[in-house]
Amino acid sequence: MNDTLIKARNITCPADTTPGVAINVDILAGNIYGFIGPDSSVISTWMQTLAAVTPAASGQIEFMGQGTDKLDRNAWQNLRIKLAFLDYHSTLLSVLSTQENILLPALYHQLESRQALLENMYTLLEKIGFADMSNLSRLPAYIDEIS
Repeated sequence: MNDTLIKARNITCPADTTPGVAINVDILAGNIYGFIGPDSSVISTWMQTLAAVTPAASGQIEFMGQGTDKLDRNAWQNLRIKLAFLDYHSTLLSVLSTQENILLPALYHQLESRQALLENMYTLLEKIGFADMSNLSRLPAYIDEIS
């Protein structure tokens, strides 16, 4: 699978004060990416920037082919509805299955029917190459590493 989910060009991070640091990256479906560096809070902000949680200081980002440089507030919020982001600050509810944790924000905001959300979830998980669907019924403490 070679679908580009996120395309970033000359992105600078608002939290990174290192002069001249900009990244170019294509995040492809079915791949896992990691960032390494001396400051975990800066790395976290880089990840948030790539996930459209925090706007980039400069550069261009596309999500599934949609550019973000000219989005107004409403369009930005509509884009964020389509993206999920979990980092080490994110908390999964231990009494809900992995599937319920994934669906909870969309169910709360009543974005679609439960059945439509389930279908969309499975489609998106297939698109990013998530293979082990048995993890979805497990509680967060018992899920396997994502493969």
